[in-house]
Amino acid sequence: MTLSDVKLFFDYIYWARTRVLDIVETLPQEQFTRDMKTSHVSIHQTLVHMFGSEKLWLTRWQGASPTSRERPEDYPTPAAVRIRWSEIENEVRTFLAGMKEEDALKNLTYSTLEGNTVSYPWWNTAAQVTNHSSYHRGQIITMLRQQDVKATGTDIIMYFKEKMKAQ
Repeated sequence: MTLSDVKLFFDYIYWARTRVLDIVETLPQEQFTRDMKTSHVSIHQTLVHMFGSEKLWLTRWQGASPTSRERPEDYPTPAAVRIRWSEIENEVRTFLAGMKEEDALKNLTYSTLEGNTVSYPWWNTAAQVTNHSSYHRGQIITMLRQQDVKATGTDIIMYFKEKMKAQ
């Protein structure tokens, strides 16, 4: 995977994230925080897990090994989630803009939250971030539909179609 590919996938996940947040921001707080019996409990907690994971990987890319995750209680509303995630997006985009093509092939060595040292080619970790986002975004779409909220499509082909129209 090239650095250009990585940047394209990050463009896609932020496009899709924005589509989902536009819907989530219309929810009453009760639906936003409702226990849906999923891996991260609610739409709220799933969103914080998603952007928290991006921040965790960004911190690793910057040479540090975080020891904790973002906390849902620090972002109690959809607006707070959007603000924090936009900050992280800006940091990720700045980091990616400073990379060279050969950097994507270098190994990234870091400590996991459990303290284990691991190493992967950097591009593997970028693929993890974008795939992780797609996985949990699908869960959020399901949670919205389970609450009778009209969801939106976030398939990557829709993103490509929209990009082609804009050209």
